[in-house]
Amino acid sequence: LGTAGGGGGAATSQGARLQHVETLAVLGAAGVGLILCCYLGDPALAATAPGHPMIRTISVQVDPTRTDKADVALHTGAAHDWLAHILAAIRQTASGRYTPLALQQGNLDFQLPRGGACSL
Repeated sequence: LGTAGGGGGAATSQGARLQHVETLAVLGAAGVGLILCCYLGDPALAATAPGHPMIRTISVQVDPTRTDKADVALHTGAAHDWLAHILAAIRQTASGRYTPLALQQGNLDFQLPRGGACSL
């Protein structure tokens, strides 16, 4: 988990009541520049979940039947190698050498939240 005032780090979030796009908007409002979404419960979601137009969103899938539907497929190789695959995807995306699938496909969305705030 990220630390307050630490200037960086990672944060985890589980929002059972939030929509995917709402979660992206909330994280974007917090200032993140890249989001890693791991879809464990619904294999089809990695293939259809939209990205955010201003936040690079990397999809990670563990389902071996949908290898071409996510930016990172973690069903191959040993589980202890998965971190290296994820970090490589983050490096490639952050450096601009890789464009996440949602952005490649134009599958983007954003939300103007209720309450007078604006997160783009």
